[in-house]
Amino acid sequence: MDKLNISFKELFVNNSKLANNAVMSSRLIGMTGYLIKQAGGQVSPTIRAAQAMHDSNKLGPIIFCTPELGKWSTVGGLGVMVDELSVGLADLG
Repeated sequence: MDKLNISFKELFVNNSKLANNAVMSSRLIGMTGYLIKQAGGQVSPTIRAAQAMHDSNKLGPIIFCTPELGKWSTVGGLGVMVDELSVGLADLG
């Protein structure tokens, strides 16, 4: 991409399939975080590209609100599901 003078971020920002699909964009950011974590500090062109994409994410924090509280105050399991979902998303980055 250096030869083309285009950044990894620009490659995906200008991609209409990703720009119009929030699920695919979110998966891409999750996968870049996973790649960076698994690299364990090693630097390669793939990891540099993943880091560039991951650093360009402007999503910010996500908040889940439910009438139940995790594993402590549940009626139908919604609190447990949201608790496990938030932990799983945090693990994905």
